[in-house]
Amino acid sequence: MNHSELRAKVYEHFQVRLTKAKQRLDAEGPMSPEQLERNADARRLFEMPNQELWELLGKDFATEEFVRFCKQAGVDQKQPRKALWMILDEIRKANIGIHNALEDYSNSLGDYDFTAPKCAQKGRNNMSTVVAVEELLRASTVRPLCSAAEPPQLNGSTVMFRKRRTTNGKQETEARRDCLEVTAG
Repeated sequence: MNHSELRAKVYEHFQVRLTKAKQRLDAEGPMSPEQLERNADARRLFEMPNQELWELLGKDFATEEFVRFCKQAGVDQKQPRKALWMILDEIRKANIGIHNALEDYSNSLGDYDFTAPKCAQKGRNNMSTVVAVEELLRASTVRPLCSAAEPPQLNGSTVMFRKRRTTNGKQETEARRDCLEVTAG
């Protein structure tokens, strides 16, 4: 199995776990300070180097995590030793990500921000999407092609069509400003 396939399977496996944990938080409310501390401790544990982590947690726990992942993700359990460590490392990294995501999600459940539009979501740095876009537009060097006071330039080589309607037996033309009339020969 190549690395990108493995990462996709790990992501899918842990996304299911994250969704279930978020549903639990939605039902129970944000984590308590003690739960947040335990979550941070677990994250710090998984931040250890790969081999040291699994040796500390024990062979039984590492085997249990490996087998559970393989069964749920549809990965063959018979792997060469190098692939086994690579899979365990991806599981370790995903655990770090899931603990970070749960902490962020739990913290967002306790916040009420009435200044931002309802659709604006806050990211990890607590900047709403609307504010980020406004800052990007302010910093951008993009200028309009023409100012609002000037009409757009008419390109003489471009053919523009207009709508024709028949009302009371007479043809009427509906053309926009600066349109050239093109009629059938």
